[in-house]
Amino acid sequence: MRKHLPLITALILGIFSVLLANRYFAKREKELFEGTEPKPVLIAARDIPSDTTITERDVKAVKIPAKFIQPSAISSKKAVIGKLTITPILKGEQILSTKIVSPEKGGWLAIKTPVGKRAVSISADSVSAVSGLIKPGDYVDILATFDLIKIGEGGRQEVQSITLPLFQNVLVLAVDREMKKVFLPEDKKQGRRERREISTITLALSPEEAENLVFAEEKGKIRLMLRGVKDNKESPLGVVNFSTLLQNFSPILPLKVEEKERERKKEIEVFRGLEKEGVTK
Repeated sequence: MRKHLPLITALILGIFSVLLANRYFAKREKELFEGTEPKPVLIAARDIPSDTTITERDVKAVKIPAKFIQPSAISSKKAVIGKLTITPILKGEQILSTKIVSPEKGGWLAIKTPVGKRAVSISADSVSAVSGLIKPGDYVDILATFDLIKIGEGGRQEVQSITLPLFQNVLVLAVDREMKKVFLPEDKKQGRRERREISTITLALSPEEAENLVFAEEKGKIRLMLRGVKDNKESPLGVVNFSTLLQNFSPILPLKVEEKERERKKEIEVFRGLEKEGVTK
């Protein structure tokens, strides 16, 4: 018996080692595959721009390991269809609740307003709104025209119209109640797009700019100039009135009038008997 004792001891230790190894590998396998069970989640079927209403074709349901699903990911199509995107969502990216919002939910305009800016609405007609073609997300320059009362010779009051630039490169937040780009409906009979009149335009301005714009709207006439997509440079613009307008388009006209006036004043008529002659000083 003593002869086989070392062999029996080695056998028992071997069995014990195998049991420990199996337990260890089972635990590691459980840890390795934990969270790998597939669960459904919605991803973008295409690139979805910001301010876009999500449709059924924009998303698709897939199954991925649970540990790869982000905390705010959405798995139900009903929860996203009809919602608006706050930021762009790339193709294949998970649809997160933090990147979409309900159109009717309060505070949507506040989300769109940049930090440090205020949303200011002004009334607009077809002229100041560039024939109704300004859209949310566009950038505009703002001009204001005023009628000023000027005291002329003899205390006579004269009205002088001036146009001055207020602000440049201003973001359009909303047009009427629309806060995203929409396309005008097409008139099938006429074969052209229908022109849509708008009543208000909401702009993003600083508090100081907002005060100036409100005053300008109350006292004068506002005009909006639509900027190109890639044009974000500010131009040095000045005040325009009738005098500057004439100088810009006829720069030599005032000079000629001045010269004729000087020539007329220098010539003096002198009568010698019945003869008249001009003398110039």
